[in-house]
Amino acid sequence: MRMDEPRPLANQIVRLRARSRWFTPSRLVVLLGALVNVVALLAVLAFLLQSRAQARAAAAVTSQNVAQLLDEGLSAAFDRIDLALLTIQEEVESGPASRFDHRTLEAMLAWQKMRTPDLLAIRIFDRNGEAQHSAPPVLGPLSVSDRVYFQQLRQGAATSVSKPILGRIAKGPVLTFSRRLVDGDGNFAGAVTGVIDLQHIVDLVSRPDMGAHGAVALRAEDMSLVARSGPGGAAAALSQTAVSTQMMAVRGQTAATFDAISPADGIERTYSFRWLPRHPFYVVAGLAPLDYLESWRRQAAFAVLLFVGFMALTTLGVSLAHHAWRQQERAEAELARFHRVESLAVLAGGIAHDFNNLLTGIAGNISAAREGMAPESPAAEALADAERASMRARALAYQLLTFSRGGAPVKQRVDIASLVAEAARFAAHGVGTALRLDTEPGLEIEADPAQVAQVVQNLVLNGIQAMGSTGTLQVRTERETLTAGDPRGRRPGPYAVISVADVGPGIPPEVLPHIFEPFFTTKETGKGLGLAICHSIVAKHDGHLEVLSPPKGGATFRAWLPALESAAVAVPPIAPAPASLPAAALRILVMDDEDAVRRLVTRLLEPFGYEVVEVRDGEEAVARYAEARDLGRPFAAVLMDLTIPGAMGGLEALGRLRQLDPTVVAIVSSGYSNDPVMARWAEHGFRAVLAKPYVANDLRDTLRRVLRS
Repeated sequence: MRMDEPRPLANQIVRLRARSRWFTPSRLVVLLGALVNVVALLAVLAFLLQSRAQARAAAAVTSQNVAQLLDEGLSAAFDRIDLALLTIQEEVESGPASRFDHRTLEAMLAWQKMRTPDLLAIRIFDRNGEAQHSAPPVLGPLSVSDRVYFQQLRQGAATSVSKPILGRIAKGPVLTFSRRLVDGDGNFAGAVTGVIDLQHIVDLVSRPDMGAHGAVALRAEDMSLVARSGPGGAAAALSQTAVSTQMMAVRGQTAATFDAISPADGIERTYSFRWLPRHPFYVVAGLAPLDYLESWRRQAAFAVLLFVGFMALTTLGVSLAHHAWRQQERAEAELARFHRVESLAVLAGGIAHDFNNLLTGIAGNISAAREGMAPESPAAEALADAERASMRARALAYQLLTFSRGGAPVKQRVDIASLVAEAARFAAHGVGTALRLDTEPGLEIEADPAQVAQVVQNLVLNGIQAMGSTGTLQVRTERETLTAGDPRGRRPGPYAVISVADVGPGIPPEVLPHIFEPFFTTKETGKGLGLAICHSIVAKHDGHLEVLSPPKGGATFRAWLPALESAAVAVPPIAPAPASLPAAALRILVMDDEDAVRRLVTRLLEPFGYEVVEVRDGEEAVARYAEARDLGRPFAAVLMDLTIPGAMGGLEALGRLRQLDPTVVAIVSSGYSNDPVMARWAEHGFRAVLAKPYVANDLRDTLRRVLRS
């Protein structure tokens, strides 16, 4: 071995020393910092890509929801028009023309137009296209023989919908819905048409807020534009058929979602479209990334600044990145929690409905049993306690319904002092907090008593939790009158003000703006729904809910509810129907799928001279009603359950009954006491409403009232 040749061991030592000089602490820190920065950069990029994908997915869901809502709204409007035309067609074709004089037909058209507010006019044309009847009346001759839709009917089409055309009487463009009329030999006899102002359709599609660059359109079967809202105006380029290749690719499908650039304005959007199943139209809703990614762009700018700061101070940057991910996880958890709450809400509504049906049998039979006893007897007192407990259980069911659907209030005249006192005592029962009531007598409101009681209970429980087991919670009612120019925008007039004041630590100023937001809570075990439900209920009663929390502590919630001007007139107690009243006037038809409820109604009414006939569903109710009319023994009133699982319910059955007898006296009843039909029963043709559960006097008072009217 040559003396100048390095030995193997020496070579290894040299290499180890070189490496030790390179791996200095400073270089290790630089390498570690660079590695952390690379990881952080990848994390930031992944976060931005994920949030951008989530924003796009959310936009797709939103556009689908908007398209579905527009589908339902437009289909409902078009169905109303088609139903009016079908009714006229059936009436005109059902018998000899001689039975319809001009005045009768004009009155029928005027009635259908009044029932179909979407229409500008309803007209009947003869086989030559000349107008014969119209509502409103037409001054001078009017012919549609040259219109495409009339020619289609003449050639054999049963129905036809025109494209946007310039009306010959209306000042602007219109759509015309039409049905073919035939004579007794099946020959073409003319058409019945309904005219709708195109601006009305534009207003319908313009209701959703799609952002500054979003768009909503209604297109005909050939993709020509009917109505539009968005950049360029509500009626820009009407009847144009230029659409994106993506939209043409999915034409013919019933629903689709896709991204495309509009050839009309060059704006990229996430589109959802739906085919209206009963009408030849597509509804298209598009959200623009220019709008729905605006929040994401701000988020991206913040992430870039965050990464720059991270490069300057690695440790702080890692901490901020971790915080951002935690925020994302909490947002996803909150979204999952919201979906769970939605599922629970649906379940709660179903439970409340079934619970109210059971309570009807319990409370009604208890009230019936009490009538046969001396009021001072021990058994009567026990039954009275059981009836009051049933009514408290009804309030619990109302809370479930309010949680499940938001609760359209079923209003009645309510003495606010007694309602607030009972609800406050119920909420404070069994806790150590003292309760002081100061209620003004003679103060009445028009409200849903169960929902107002829920507001009081939630506010009382909120105050009790704020104070713990110390202090006194003050609950007050008082009348206040607001004049015009109220700084909070409240309407002038008398109000009943419910105040719940605690002496707790108060609400921090940074929390106050958020306390009525759903799911916002400062409690570890809270759900954040109590105050949000209170705010929703008060708003649905045309009221206002406010909170005051001074720096020294304590909080006062004040609910303003419109008050009635005068006290209610006492209603005389129920009395048996007079024996001289004809038997036909006492026949009552009861429709309910619950055997116990039908038996209860029979048990409560027969001792008072009523003859009760029981049916299970709408089909049977219509058949029995028609049979009774044919036999000359008609029913004086019909008590109808609104919801019949798997069969015809009360609303549909009433429509069938009104075709048989426009003067039918119908009372709607349901365990879904906050259903919109229950809240606006008169608008749907009912004479009264009877929410489940009810007791004997509720049933008889309601029945007597509608029969006397």
